[in-house]
Amino acid sequence: GASGNALVDPPHGRGGVRSLPEMPSHFGPNVSDSDSEEEAKIKRDEYGDIFEDYGFLKRVQEHKEKGNAEFKRERFERAMKEYDMALEDLLTVAYDKSIVLGKKKWNDVVILRSTLHLNKSTCDYKLERWQQAADEAHECLVGNIRDEQMFTDPHIRAKVKQAEKKHGRTDVTLVEQRLPRPLRAKAWLRLS
Repeated sequence: GASGNALVDPPHGRGGVRSLPEMPSHFGPNVSDSDSEEEAKIKRDEYGDIFEDYGFLKRVQEHKEKGNAEFKRERFERAMKEYDMALEDLLTVAYDKSIVLGKKKWNDVVILRSTLHLNKSTCDYKLERWQQAADEAHECLVGNIRDEQMFTDPHIRAKVKQAEKKHGRTDVTLVEQRLPRPLRAKAWLRLS
């Protein structure tokens, strides 16, 4: 039906922004602490985890939003180019060893990547490219060979092992279980 052709925009910021506790009265502006300058430079994500992505995730989101705008104007090829640029930036997020993401943020990245593939699937579907639509829906659910190769990098393996400890699974390319139900349902609908 028509609902199967809608673009997906995953919820973000659900955890809310954590604010710092009030400063105890015995600490004043004149108290010097060598760590305080360093701590001020440390960025944290909406989950309170240490975070540094050098603006890549913001660019990913911008490309996704531009793609969604092109999609609404029925410019499906242009939308797909934006989604592809977003996916390229996500590869940088995964590969670049200087980028620091917490486990929850990493899961958000997995969901965002899947969302981009499903949006590309929707574009292919609108362009009546049935096989490509199915292929992108499949990538949404299980990842792809490039993702598998990505996990051969020791830095990525370390990230995956951390996630496995928390989630208790080793199926690194099968991302379906980590996706929100509506996203999974739309991908399966496209494959059927």
